[in-house]
Amino acid sequence: MSNRVPEDVYRGDLISYPGPWAFQIPHAGIILVSDHELTDMVENPDKILNLSTGFQPRMTSLREICESAEKRGIRTLKLAFDHFF
Repeated sequence: MSNRVPEDVYRGDLISYPGPWAFQIPHAGIILVSDHELTDMVENPDKILNLSTGFQPRMTSLREICESAEKRGIRTLKLAFDHFF
C-alpha cells in the first residue's frame, strides 16, 4: 500500500501547473483580522467590511471581491486569518 499523497495539479485549457508552481496562479485574497469579520461575511456576503491590513481603509464585501475576480478570469480565492494586524 502506497503512503504517497496524490499531487494536486491545476489543469487549464493549454497547460498544467504541478504542485509548487500552482502558487503562481492569479488569485484574489482576503485577510481577516477578527472572528466578527468572518461571521459577518458568512451571514451576509453583501455586507461592506473594512478589509484593510494597514492605515488606508479598504471598504468592500465578499461578493464584490468574488465578482471582481471573476471578471478578471480568476477562479481562486485565498482566505487568511491573522489577528496580528
